[in-house]
Amino acid sequence: MIGIVMNSLDTLFNAIGIAGMVTILFAYFMLQIDRWQAHAPRYLYANIIGSSLLVASLCWSWNLPLFLLQCAWIVISGYGLIKYYRNMHQKG
Repeated sequence: MIGIVMNSLDTLFNAIGIAGMVTILFAYFMLQIDRWQAHAPRYLYANIIGSSLLVASLCWSWNLPLFLLQCAWIVISGYGLIKYYRNMHQKG
């Protein structure tokens, strides 16, 4: 019984991590094909969501370098969103 639960949790956290990875790669692809802009909220939100999902997956299988990278990604994207909304407020 415990083995089944552990395998189910492995699968769940792997799926969460894969969803985060796909989100980040999709955002980067959209940027590269000029569909999204680097300063656009949807690009920044996609990076925050994807990185957050990867951090969540690390709750099951810890990896310090990946955790630090994703935290930096979240902070930098969050800074970009703050900058974007400040600029919108100043123009508007």
